[in-house]
Amino acid sequence: FGRGGGSRLVVQSGLKGLYSRLPAPFAKEADNVAPLEIALVSPAADKPRQITAKLGGWFDVALERDTAGGLRGGVGVNRPAMLADAGVDVAASLDMLDVDAWQWTLAGGGEGGNVALPLASVTLDAGRLRAFGRTFKALKLRALADAEGWKADVESAETQGRIDWRWAGEGVLSARLRRLELANDEDGNNENGAAPPRSLPGLDVQAEQFIVGGRELGRLEVRASNRNGGWLLDNLTIQRPETQLTGSGLWLSGERRSKLDFTLATSDAGALATAMGYASMVRGGQAKLVGQLGWDGTLIGIDYPTLSGYLDLTVRDGRFERIEPGVGRLLGILSLQALPRRVTLDFSDVFSDGFVFDSIAGNVAVSNGVMRTDSLVIAGPAARVLMHGQADIAAETQDLRVTVRPTLTESVAIGAAVVNPAAGAVAYLAQKVLGDPIEKMFSYDYSVTGSWVDPVVTKTGTPMTRPAAAAESAAPLQAAH
Repeated sequence: FGRGGGSRLVVQSGLKGLYSRLPAPFAKEADNVAPLEIALVSPAADKPRQITAKLGGWFDVALERDTAGGLRGGVGVNRPAMLADAGVDVAASLDMLDVDAWQWTLAGGGEGGNVALPLASVTLDAGRLRAFGRTFKALKLRALADAEGWKADVESAETQGRIDWRWAGEGVLSARLRRLELANDEDGNNENGAAPPRSLPGLDVQAEQFIVGGRELGRLEVRASNRNGGWLLDNLTIQRPETQLTGSGLWLSGERRSKLDFTLATSDAGALATAMGYASMVRGGQAKLVGQLGWDGTLIGIDYPTLSGYLDLTVRDGRFERIEPGVGRLLGILSLQALPRRVTLDFSDVFSDGFVFDSIAGNVAVSNGVMRTDSLVIAGPAARVLMHGQADIAAETQDLRVTVRPTLTESVAIGAAVVNPAAGAVAYLAQKVLGDPIEKMFSYDYSVTGSWVDPVVTKTGTPMTRPAAAAESAAPLQAAH
């Protein structure tokens, strides 16, 4: 007891026998010793009451409640506690902080809950921080609270900029970022492998530099809101000088299923392929890919085994360059470089050394992660290719049938025109009316099976052995939109 009627109570314990299942750094086994000292100071009636606590030399708390009930204080983790002018300031230096785990814990296992301390600011220096299913490295954060939420400046290896969090409803996260990188997760955690969230916050995010898996995609804009029991992706835009991806989507929290509509358009498919990590694979090419896809889980990560929908692809005026086996995967299959050299007719091996194409067109139906097409056509000066079959996205395998027709019509007509211009015109017209019978006569059929990295190509038909009907292309697939 002190002078003036005040008192001081000190409690000390090694906490041996006590275990904790709280996330780090407060996890503890029962046999471990963690020295704890708590001091309660009640001075004279007109003075504020104080409480201090120290745990293991790394956790420091100092709180002060005045006679009117106001609370101020500080919490330090690997830092000394510093009393705030109002509210409670938190300062922490940690090797690792799992915000996702703490959010779940403080919400009582996901059923709701609130932090009792009137936090005024948070200063954080973390070697690694886990949040929203992602890991951020070398993170420094300074956040200030207001009546409706938080405003924060953040600097990390992956993210730099300003963040604003509002508490209303399911929460709204606004961010204006100079850089946002979603790297491959070295922790081995996977959004689809974790329990799906019960709700998602609204979003208003802009990032001038958006990077995924080390690939710089361009400028990102995302707007999303909570409506009618779901999470509505109002707008997704990723823009580069030559490419724009736009989309919208919906996550149905009750069904735990996501839907996404998108359009990808580029004036230079080669530049886009290079940005995606496939340099020197395609040159030029104006492309457009339109799709509608759905899968189980949130919009954050695609679950391939449940992926379903359709894709429509059109490409004009490009060239497949020489592609090393396994690098291009599906792009390597489209380039047809795995097809063997034609024995009867050798047109300078147009596929293996690069295939110039005038157009690529086709549609694909997707069901439970398997893509199927009945009509994908690649047309070029050297050959016309018809492709149908399926590819398994998760397994990265395919079972395709490919018909290659060397483009001979114009050559035959030109040859005839050299001898007799009238005969050349008649020959060209007759071949078109009859459906290019010469091209069909010299076409070859192949099956392409095995993995995307190491496809197995087998010649299944030749001009002498294949029935004429086998070379005809199937009717275009009418995918259910």
